Amino acid sequence: MSRRRKVIVTVVICLGLFFFLLLAGMVRDAELMNRADTIEAGISHLADEIGIYEGNHERYPSSLVELESEKDSEQRARVNRILHDRFGNNYEYKLLTNRFVIIVTTPDRWFGKGKRIERAYKRR
Repeated sequence: MSRRRKVIVTVVICLGLFFFLLLAGMVRDAELMNRADTIEAGISHLADEIGIYEGNHERYPSSLVELESEKDSEQRARVNRILHDRFGNNYEYKLLTNRFVIIVTTPDRWFGKGKRIERAYKRR
C-alpha cells in the first residue's frame, strides 16, 4: 500500500470514529433528557394522584402502598405506571406536618452514580 493511500485510510478511519463518537454523545444526551423528563413528569403526576386521593378521602395517604392499593382501579393503574417506570427509578413519599415530599432515586449506571431528587408540596 502506498504512503498516500495509508494517509487517506487513516483520515477516513479517524473521521468515521469522530462521527461515531459525536453520534453516540447525541444519543446519550437524548437519553439523559428523556430520563430527566420522565422523573419530572412522574413527580408531578404522583403529586396530582396524592391530591386526588386527598380529595376522595379527606386525608393524605400515609404511604405509597396505601396509594397503590386504592379501590379506584384507574387511579391504581396510573399510580403503578408512575412508580414502575421503564428506567427503574425508586419513588418515596413522606407525609410531614404541613407538607409532603416526593423523593426519586435513580439507579446507578455503568458510568454514573444515581441521583436523588426531592420535591416538597404544601398540604392544602
